Amino acid sequence: MKQRIGLAQALVNDPSVVFLDEPTDGVDPQGRRDFREIICAMRNEGRTVFISSHLLGEMEKMADRVAILSHGKVLCRGLVEDLTTENRCFEISHQGALSADCREWCSNQGIVVGDGVLDVKAVHASVMQPVIDRLRAEMVIITSIQDRRTSLEDLFLRAVQGDRLATANDSISQGGEA
Repeated sequence: MKQRIGLAQALVNDPSVVFLDEPTDGVDPQGRRDFREIICAMRNEGRTVFISSHLLGEMEKMADRVAILSHGKVLCRGLVEDLTTENRCFEISHQGALSADCREWCSNQGIVVGDGVLDVKAVHASVMQPVIDRLRAEMVIITSIQDRRTSLEDLFLRAVQGDRLATANDSISQGGEA
């Protein structure tokens, strides 16, 4: 209830800019959904909403842009879409063995062939069409296609670990110990 009251207080004067600190922390699943809907509605109305949160899965559902901070330093910032598609890949699960010809074709396309799974590194889904066409021509049964992106959590961990490494290297180069 405290979170709900805090949100109501933040919105009482109909501000164009809203600052929220951990708005969904300690809120039940229905409350989280309600908060997401309210926050997205504010964004769609043209309001600027700043959210400080460690619940990065929640932020992926709401945020257009993010900034990752560590020790007061911005390590990474940008559109969520851009930041999470850096290592995007599509995973195709299938039934049936691939012919040697199909395996070679996949390898030539840079597709990683696993046991019942193909990993296609691509930013855009349009790259998948020739792969699907090839599999269908081979009479391979496609059971699922999953879009795999870097999560904000993974991005955060990489950025913070990189910052810790840089800080340690700076300390060593200045004669300190890491």
